[in-house]
Amino acid sequence: MSYINKLANALSRWFRQSGNTENLEDAILYYQKALTRHPPGHRKRAHSLNNLALALASRFDQSGRMQDLEDAISHNHEALTLRPPGHPNRSYSLITLAIALSNRFRQAGRMDDLDNSFRALRSSMIVHFLEIEV
Repeated sequence: MSYINKLANALSRWFRQSGNTENLEDAILYYQKALTRHPPGHRKRAHSLNNLALALASRFDQSGRMQDLEDAISHNHEALTLRPPGHPNRSYSLITLAIALSNRFRQAGRMDDLDNSFRALRSSMIVHFLEIEV
């Protein structure tokens, strides 16, 4: 993991402990910087996308700014495409996408978000179950 990602992770944890939104803002900036160092095709891009998506979802929880949630969903979708069936972290990507879609459903009332959230959760459970059985 890059030093930039480690710093962003530390700031994100510090935000969760302190509630200081400056820490979250800084974490988002560092996650964005890490993502630029992991361009399309880089093996750690999906990880960087998920980290940024989670931080943006946290900022949405704080501010209610819909663009943060939209960006989180977009990053989650891209991360999921980089983690095809059989990828060891696919379940994690499915869960983070499901949570973001569920949040958007609560905000906008779009039934397709609720349906897609349910599908992603169901898929993550199937992936998890298969990993246990193997």
